[in-house]
Amino acid sequence: MCMSKASSVAFKRILLGCVALQRLTVWASVAIPTFCSPVKTSLTSVFDIYNPGLLIACVIILPVLLGLLYRLRRKWIMRWFILVLFSATEAAIWIGFDVLLGTNVKFFNSSFTLTWTVAIFMLETIRSRKQSKVAAASTVSRRRITSAGAWIDPSNDPSTTPGNVPRMYIIEDYEFLKIYSDGTMAFLLVGAASSVLYVILRFVPVLDFGTSLGFQLVLVVWFILDLRRLDQILGNDEATHGVIYVYVDAVLAVGYVVMIAGAISTMVLFIAGFVMSGPAFKSIKSRCAGFGGGGGCSCSDYPALHVFSGSKCLFFNDEGSSFDCCDSTPDEVTTNAESHTGPLEQHRTELDQIMQRD
Repeated sequence: MCMSKASSVAFKRILLGCVALQRLTVWASVAIPTFCSPVKTSLTSVFDIYNPGLLIACVIILPVLLGLLYRLRRKWIMRWFILVLFSATEAAIWIGFDVLLGTNVKFFNSSFTLTWTVAIFMLETIRSRKQSKVAAASTVSRRRITSAGAWIDPSNDPSTTPGNVPRMYIIEDYEFLKIYSDGTMAFLLVGAASSVLYVILRFVPVLDFGTSLGFQLVLVVWFILDLRRLDQILGNDEATHGVIYVYVDAVLAVGYVVMIAGAISTMVLFIAGFVMSGPAFKSIKSRCAGFGGGGGCSCSDYPALHVFSGSKCLFFNDEGSSFDCCDSTPDEVTTNAESHTGPLEQHRTELDQIMQRD
């Protein structure tokens, strides 16, 4: 769909306004349990008891609500009601992640997302006002007089399209660079302000802060790209539905990433299993498993045995009982080995001698 510059800016303003309103709802839903102690205590205790099941349930409910939101997008009251439920569920996911991982990044990320959304909205508003002034000045010169004194009809004006839209308002490729620059500027401003606040307040650990900044950067870039795509395929009358399409695209993108990551992980595990089932690996495994009765092996010597095959590397004491050193920490391995079977270095030497003899 080809859209004039004025229409494009209006579309983006409406869409960004709807997204900002939705982000404000999420921010409020996160801020209440963050600063209201009774609510925070109640929600934390609930997630402590029912996590990770409750968190998984919220993650499942989120796309279900999104599907309902898409189906009922043209029913005004139901659309906004479901959008509120969707925002509350999103806030619950943030709270659940905080409780599960023992972090406190929910309010920071919600505030960051809301702020750069509002910043992009304001930058687009400033741009639209400038273009409105240009459009008003251009309207006066749309019909102009030739040197012979004749009027030129706008439909025959070479500076306009067949729809009488001035060519100066047709979206060109550089329009993408403008919205991209707005997103970059918004992220840099909000990131700088957040960094200053972090240096002063130290509200989260440095690792959580850095991870959150990286997540927000990916989110900004993806949002700008998606906004550009929606600008091309949706009409002005569908701008209020844009927030639905934004989240639909987000869910699909996450699904694709999970599928690709799962496929890569499966391939890596398959290749690793094939390599570790070879003759050389079986030889090492048999030597280790056959070395018992007064001796043993340490998983620090053969870490691959535990990582890839799950085979047991046992120590045997004088009474005939054993323990799996692969399921113990290095300190436990050393303590148990020395208390039950003698110095650990002696058994390592014996194991090396047997392997050399074989």
